[in-house]
Amino acid sequence: MEKTDKGYEVDGLNIWYHPFRLDMYPGLRKKQLANLRERLGEEAATAAIRQDETKRRQGDSRNVNHLKLIRGHHIQNGGVVYDMAKLAPHLEATWANDIVLDYVEMTKGFYVHFGDTLEYDRENPASLIEGVYVTHVDGEERGWMLTFVTNYPDWADAEQQMPSTSERHFGSNFSFIIPEGFDVAQGDYSKLQIISDRELASEASLWHLGRLATNAMLYLNRARPDVWGSLTTYNMALDDTSRTQIYDCGSDEVDWNIDWNGVTLKPGRWRVVEDGREGRSFKVEWIAPQVVAGPDRRELAREGAVVLEFEARKRKKDGNALDDL
Repeated sequence: MEKTDKGYEVDGLNIWYHPFRLDMYPGLRKKQLANLRERLGEEAATAAIRQDETKRRQGDSRNVNHLKLIRGHHIQNGGVVYDMAKLAPHLEATWANDIVLDYVEMTKGFYVHFGDTLEYDRENPASLIEGVYVTHVDGEERGWMLTFVTNYPDWADAEQQMPSTSERHFGSNFSFIIPEGFDVAQGDYSKLQIISDRELASEASLWHLGRLATNAMLYLNRARPDVWGSLTTYNMALDDTSRTQIYDCGSDEVDWNIDWNGVTLKPGRWRVVEDGREGRSFKVEWIAPQVVAGPDRRELAREGAVVLEFEARKRKKDGNALDDL
């Protein structure tokens, strides 16, 4: 088993995909309690379990139940996982001006894995959000529900942990709905209702996450997205999960070797090819972000172009160009 910043790999399978971990959650508590009794004996284990109950965060159980409902809907819609870890930094540096999601045509529920992004900061739990469940809702508020989930870097040790620790990890999620007519670049995310972990949401940039998830959706709405199946066969690491198709995205389309720790970018753009009205399918073209350096960077700044500079995994503004967005 190999440990990485994002999780663990077993026999070539990235088991840090959140849906698979969540499938293992119900059986995890049983294994944790059994291991505890084996280590401490019945009497001491019972006392430790009582003490652990006092450490449970208020609301975690409710947050986990919300997540189970989202995963259930995900499975009902095929349980597809899109791995966009290679694409995520490129999507994060792409703007989606004047775009609403009313006419986006895609499956009603899927999961996108981002891994760590340009905003990655080990000290901020909100930056450890590794993926999003995308769910279409048709209730009182019609639109796309985005459910953001965090990673579990010590997953290999989960069976030796206390139940409250695992519940806290899985309770770290929150959702909001992008309603119809909402401009994903200019809309006021602060007015959207937060479901589940409001504390986590308060530490995150909702605009940043909403735009990242939206860019993933737009990427899949291109005429020919770079998507291919990466896992279709049986694997023992998936024994306790609902095995579904995983798709790798952007493998042949983006540069894998960019050093994102210190990079200057000209942001990417989306161009709407078909607006999705009058019976036409919604389609976009992607103008990917460009890496710039040296004289090119200075020339773009003089021309007033938007330039993004990333350093130590944290975004910062370059000049005043970003203030106009």
